[in-house]
Amino acid sequence: MKFRNTLAVAALFLALVGYLYFVEKPREHQATEEKKLLRFNPDDVAEVTLTYPDRQMVLKKTAGGWHLQKPIEVEADQTAVSNLVRAVADAEVKRTLEGDAKSLDVYGLDKPESIVAVALKDGTKLPPVRVGKAAPVGFSAYVQLEGQNEVKIVPSVFQTGMKREVKDLRNKTIIDFQDADVQAIEITTAQSAIELARDGEGWKIQKPSVVKADPSEVNALLSSLRATRAEDFVDEPGALAEYGLDQPREKVAVVVGADKTRKELWLGAEKAKDSKNTLYVKRADSPTVYAVGSWTWNGLNKNLAALRDKTVLSFDLTNLGVLEVTRRDGESYRVVKEAGAPSVTPQAGPPAATWKVEGAKGSKSTQIADLVADLHGLKGYEIAAEKPGDLGQYGLAQPDLTFSLIDATGKPLGRVLASQVGAESSVNAYAMAEGGDVVFHLRPYLYSHLDKKKQDLVEATAAPSPSATAAP
Repeated sequence: MKFRNTLAVAALFLALVGYLYFVEKPREHQATEEKKLLRFNPDDVAEVTLTYPDRQMVLKKTAGGWHLQKPIEVEADQTAVSNLVRAVADAEVKRTLEGDAKSLDVYGLDKPESIVAVALKDGTKLPPVRVGKAAPVGFSAYVQLEGQNEVKIVPSVFQTGMKREVKDLRNKTIIDFQDADVQAIEITTAQSAIELARDGEGWKIQKPSVVKADPSEVNALLSSLRATRAEDFVDEPGALAEYGLDQPREKVAVVVGADKTRKELWLGAEKAKDSKNTLYVKRADSPTVYAVGSWTWNGLNKNLAALRDKTVLSFDLTNLGVLEVTRRDGESYRVVKEAGAPSVTPQAGPPAATWKVEGAKGSKSTQIADLVADLHGLKGYEIAAEKPGDLGQYGLAQPDLTFSLIDATGKPLGRVLASQVGAESSVNAYAMAEGGDVVFHLRPYLYSHLDKKKQDLVEATAAPSPSATAAP
């Protein structure tokens, strides 16, 4: 009996789902479509014309995407135009005013703020939409389809969405490339010239001297250059000196692809405009001047010190087998890497290695692994000195911390020296590779990560509990 009841309930549920899906959903979709101001598929749109009292813009879709044809022939912002088309397609009529609208000036439709005309790929031209004033209540606006007397009320967001300027619909990309295609980078100022070249998976600086580059800094530079977007355009600039581009503060060039195409951006003056600072830039191959956010300068103004690799000591972490730590306070200890226990499931892969303090009964393997990882990724935030004559001023003649790195066969991999110098109110941390010629400035928190005593890495031994005393 219960089973039959369950089947009945299940059948009823399936019938309800079927009704909602095959009856109510199409009915709801049809009701929504009937509310649309215009009915068309956004993918079928071939042309959009926006007419304002003082100007007109014509957008046309080609095989390569949307292009602005009037008042200037340039590539359009694909996302901005797609959003515009979608806004027209999604516009719904909230209400239609009864009777003929004889006094169009009441609704701002005698001289509409904008007229939106859409043409489809098959040649169909939809009735242009005349956009009038905002309604006094209800976050609404008045519109009228040309050829019809009725005045319709639509959400006010449609009215504001149709107010567009040329700069809103233009492609705002200034330099277009893919990071992986960049083969070389040049940064030129009045004071210096820096050249970088791809070196395998990384980068190297070739000029003014051959040194390894910091890949994270180079990637950040490329990202900033690629992400530079125009906020405004000056298509027919007068004298470039007005924008500081007759003698640019900086030139950034990338050499892209197998054909070594050169793409170069000039950075000019920064000026106040519309209550904010604006930086003017231009491409070397185009007369157009672009106004961009002032923060662009910080992302592209890279000097040699910023681009240099600031890794204190490069080594292969998988080869490291022993770490000897010597402290200036006299303490020294060794941590060794031990192979992990084999897994019961072969699919789990090789066992994870663990770190132990040599001679200790219990070790904090995770904390030791963190110390090793900090050494492996140790970087200075700036170069404090190159080929310093006196290491004493950096505390490195007699370092506070010395880390000797040794591989599993006993072969030395190098040493890292680190010290803190100064009073409590002004402490500076420094590090270098022993035998190297560069002293790096360390962030204080990085030094604190390295400043570990043996007791910090050893498990505390529980004190023996007192023996129970026999009762008299």
